[in-house]
Amino acid sequence: MTPWLLALGLLTAETLPPGTSAVHLDGGLMVIGIQVPPLPYFPVLTGDAEVGWGLVDGLDVRARYQTHAGLVHRLGPEVRARVFAVGGLSGAARVWATGSVAGAYEDELDAGGDLATLFGGVLTWRGAPGALSLDAGLQVQWLLYQDVAGDEVLDTTPFPAFVELALTADRPLHEDVTLSLRLEYAVPLAPDDPFTVFGGYPRLVMGGSWAL
Repeated sequence: MTPWLLALGLLTAETLPPGTSAVHLDGGLMVIGIQVPPLPYFPVLTGDAEVGWGLVDGLDVRARYQTHAGLVHRLGPEVRARVFAVGGLSGAARVWATGSVAGAYEDELDAGGDLATLFGGVLTWRGAPGALSLDAGLQVQWLLYQDVAGDEVLDTTPFPAFVELALTADRPLHEDVTLSLRLEYAVPLAPDDPFTVFGGYPRLVMGGSWAL
């Protein structure tokens, strides 16, 4: 195992060294707005699981799973490529192709799901205490399926669904483990989303990464 592998973590622009692999797990809260009953801010449990493999220098592939309250599940592969590395500053491009399934019976939404792709970039600064990363991306939805009270809807019109922003702090615990704290904010581009908080979905998670 490369001694500095987990100083990098999986959430930065620093891709995994060739032939190495690592796991990241985190959990926390996402805040949504609920109008009926009137609960302006309502926290729900959320979490991620991710496995990454270094393919060649500057390029790795990951498998990532994300859930919100056990009702929304999103899964898919991601490719991350380092674009530059100058001193403690590095940048990467990432593409996450996903499928999701969801159910919320209290809202008369019996089933739903989509196929989407997140196109994003990551900028990381690393110093002696750890790393700070800024993520920005656009999620494009290619297919949307809903079964609402028995009425099925299938939409295959490409649609820019979300702008996603995130700030991540990584702190190496020792050579095998990195702890992380991540604040995300996803802004839906569809009008009149009834569940947003100040126009988006704030999410705060904490977790860790380690080598396999």
